[in-house]
Amino acid sequence: MFDFLIVLQARSGSTRLPRKAFYRLSTNGEWLVKRCLIRLSRLREELEKLKKRAKLVLAVPENDEFLDKFKRAAYELGVELLMGSEEHVLSRFWKALENWSSCYVVRATADNAFVDVKAAIELCEEIEKREVDYCALKNEPLGVGVEVVKADALLSLKNEKLNEKEIEHVTYAIHNTRKKRFKIEKMDFSKVYPALKIQNVRLTLDTLFDWIFQNFLAKEIEVKFRNWKMFDFDHLDEILESKRELLVLEKVASLYAAGKVAIEIGSSIDLIKFLDIEKFSG
Repeated sequence: MFDFLIVLQARSGSTRLPRKAFYRLSTNGEWLVKRCLIRLSRLREELEKLKKRAKLVLAVPENDEFLDKFKRAAYELGVELLMGSEEHVLSRFWKALENWSSCYVVRATADNAFVDVKAAIELCEEIEKREVDYCALKNEPLGVGVEVVKADALLSLKNEKLNEKEIEHVTYAIHNTRKKRFKIEKMDFSKVYPALKIQNVRLTLDTLFDWIFQNFLAKEIEVKFRNWKMFDFDHLDEILESKRELLVLEKVASLYAAGKVAIEIGSSIDLIKFLDIEKFSG
């Protein structure tokens, strides 16, 4: 029986940015999915330091076109691989709990290579202390958070007639459509970092412009730390404050993702050639 089962959900078939799980951050850097696993492996280690039993699992579609690459990523990092339904994402989490019984589940997604481990630890401690069903961040930079949910809450949905959104987004029924049944706790990001200079920054990877910004940011992190595990958001804050040109890239990515700006980039083939994306993916 584990205290925390950390599940990274991933797939290669993203609609907006296909194959992004295998985009590389920085020249000759690791795949995005491996960056995510490396960050979450630190979360597992920090939980174990707190005398908590923790397990890290990569959960992917069993029919994924690039299943062999996911297997390789899991093998190289010593992580368990779980294969399940592509459409019914929630069922992957049920299957994970069948295989590795746990009190709580930490849900992470493979869009987010910059998960903040300090904040994740706070969430894990908070859900135990307050005895709630669901705990997540609020007012956090997009892409740095995880969700922590009581395993019994997730399993209680097995007998429910769930809609498409509840099936795809895993915790949606708990914190949204059926929230009256559950105890919800939201923790402000400022509790972890009360003195940040840069707060509104987009660190999820959903478009090519996200990738451009995060690729440059990853290079700066590697110069300073040479270890993807060990940085925290206050370190990112320092980098972004000192490298203001990175914030220009981030602003373009945020506006583009929100549909507030249209950028004429020619054909996607021209853009791929311009960015030399093959060097960073696959």
